[in-house]
Amino acid sequence: YSGMYTLEIVKGTEFLNAFFRSGLNCTVLALTLNTCAYTTEIFAGAIRSVPHGEIEAARAYGFSTFKMYRCIILPSALRIALPAYSNEVILMLHSTALAFTATVPDLLKIARDINAATYQPFTA
Repeated sequence: YSGMYTLEIVKGTEFLNAFFRSGLNCTVLALTLNTCAYTTEIFAGAIRSVPHGEIEAARAYGFSTFKMYRCIILPSALRIALPAYSNEVILMLHSTALAFTATVPDLLKIARDINAATYQPFTA
C-alpha cells in the first residue's frame, strides 16, 4: 500500500493523500473490493441457477418483472447462495488477520529511510 502513496495523483489530492496514509484504510479497501467481487459472483451465479421452469411459471401467472424477482427468483437464489456466501464470510473473517501485517511495511520503510539518511541502522 505504500506504492499508492507515491503516485502524483494521490499526493495532489487531499482526500486520497489522507486516505492512503492509513494502513487500516488500505486494508479495509482491499478486503472490501475482494469480498465484493466474490460476493457478486456468488449471487449472480445463484440468480442464473434458478430453474427456468420457475421463471416460466411466474410469467404464465402474469407476474411483473419486479414481482417475479421479489417472489420467485430472489428467494430461490438466496437459498442457493447461502452456503457459498457463508463460506465467503468465513474466508473474509480469516483474511482480516492480514490487517495486522499492513503496518509492517510502515515500520520497515521508516527504518530504511532512517538508515538511508543517517547511515546508522542501529540507532533508529
